Parts: sequence; structure tokens; C-alpha cells
Amino acid sequence: MIVGRIINGFGSRLTPGDLRAVLFRVCLLGNLLFAQESVGITSSTCPVFVAEASPTNIRGKLVVLGSLCTTVGFCLANWVSYALFDNKGSFQWRFPLAFQLVFPAIVVTFLPLTVESPRWLLLRGRFEEARVALARLRGVLHNLDDKNLKEDLSSIQNALEKEREVRVSIVDAVLGKDPLQNIRRLVLRQVALQARKANMLFAKVPWVYNSEINSLGWRTRGAAAATATNWISGFAIVQFTKVGVDNLGWGFYLLFAGFCWSFLPIVFLFYPETSLRTLEDMDEIFQHHSGPFVFRDETLTQRNRPQAFTEAERRRITETSPLAEAFRSV
Repeated sequence: MIVGRIINGFGSRLTPGDLRAVLFRVCLLGNLLFAQESVGITSSTCPVFVAEASPTNIRGKLVVLGSLCTTVGFCLANWVSYALFDNKGSFQWRFPLAFQLVFPAIVVTFLPLTVESPRWLLLRGRFEEARVALARLRGVLHNLDDKNLKEDLSSIQNALEKEREVRVSIVDAVLGKDPLQNIRRLVLRQVALQARKANMLFAKVPWVYNSEINSLGWRTRGAAAATATNWISGFAIVQFTKVGVDNLGWGFYLLFAGFCWSFLPIVFLFYPETSLRTLEDMDEIFQHHSGPFVFRDETLTQRNRPQAFTEAERRRITETSPLAEAFRSV
């Protein structure tokens, strides 16, 4: 996130100054490249960070709020451009480009106060830092021996170790040896983000789903792939919409409507419920329910957290992993 904001600020800084005409196009192109790169970085990392650092009961709301900030920023950019449409001087393009500096400056100011994701720290083997980070998020920094804190760390660590035990190579995946659950994760996250451009799933839900459905070790990479799919799909829609409207008129919008409606049975048949589940529950879903259909299984579709997932969490807490045992003994 820090890298994305710095690049955003640097890209914005390229053009507000006094530019010579010969460098005008080059600097505008540089601004565009830096700005777009920063959007890609932040939109793929922020939902994952929020999901990993948030309590289960408000995780979805916070991810949606973060995605909403992107939407509000996009709307604000368009309104600023529209307000300056009739301005014929250099202020028409200088102000919008310089105005971008405000928001990265605000974010970078508060980023040092941000707590690292405990799951990411565990993934990197930084166990003591993970314990402190989770304690800060739980509000028990004054008591690092808190029982619930130790149990949460043990559960996350055991889930991570199980994931590493069943990890397969890229060659195995290409040759078709990859377990079906990994293929399902890939399909679900990319299809969900593609549907977003037509406001399928109420627009913000795919961002939440994408940040939850992946396993711990692949969550960031999965978010990056899904976000790239989202922006590529958006670019494609922008390119062919005008041509479609010119040739089909109002009938072209029926194409979008049909596209949206076609996803209703897909979501009903194939998408497991993630609400009120911990991120470690996602592994339980795909390890023990390898079939493609979920609508027949109540544990995969019910609103409340299934008892089977609660029992699985208890087993993870009590399993004798050396690292998990170290957490409990600290």
C-alpha cells in the first residue's frame, strides 16, 4: 500500500510545475503510467489487508468501505474534470493533476500508524511481531498472555502449515494434478470480479469475496489476478460499448442485462457462503467439499457459521504443531 501511494504521489508530481511544450506529452504519459500503476497496486492489496486485519463480524463492511473510497475518488475525478471543461487555460489540466497529491499525502501520513497483518507476518515467519500485531487488533496489547489471543495464533499457524503441506508446484497444476479446490478458487475469484463491471452481486460484493476466498499463502496473488481481470474487463467494455450502442441502440443494454441475469444460477450453484466465517474456514470449505456444486450442502450455504467449522477451529488450536505449541507456551 505504501508503494502504491508513493507512486501515485510521484506520478501526480510530474506535471503541476512549469512544463515546456516539448515535454508536455511525455509528462502526461508519465503521469498516466504512474497513476494507473498505483491504482493497480492499492486496489489489489488494500482489500486483502483489510480482510486479514478485520474481525469476522465486520470484515465485509470494512472491505466494502475501502472499495467505496475508490468509487468516490473516481466520481470526484470526473466531476473535477467536468467543472473545468470550459476553462481554456493551463489550469484546466494543471489543477486536476496536482489535486491528486492531496489523497496520497493523507494516506502516507497515517500509514505508519497501521498495524501489519498478523497472517502476513506469520507467513513470513515473524512470529513475535504477529503476536503483537494481533494483540493490538484485539485490543489486548497490555496482556500478551491472553488465552483467546494464543488460540487465534495457534489456529492461524496450524492452518498455514496445513496449506504448506498440500501445496503443489506450477508444473503439477499445468499437468492437471492440481486439486479441484484450487481450480475452483481461481474460477470463483476471477468470474466474480468480471461480473462487477455490470454491477452484478451489488457491485461491491466481489471485492469482499475475492479477498476472503483465497488461501493465506495465495491471497495477495489471487487478489492481484482478480483485480487485473477486473480492470482489463473494464477496458474492454469501454472499447466496445460505443460501437455496440451505435449499432444496436437500446438493444445493446439487453446484452448487459442478460449477462447479469446469467450469473444468478452460477452464484446459486457454485459459490459458497463466506459471511461470518474466519479466513481459515476457507481451507475447510475446499479441502472437505471438493465437488463443484454447493447448493445441496447446508454447511456451505447457511448464513451462520456451521458447527463443523467451529469444531475444525478447535482441532487446529489443540493440534501439536511445534510453532503453535510455542505460541501457547509464551
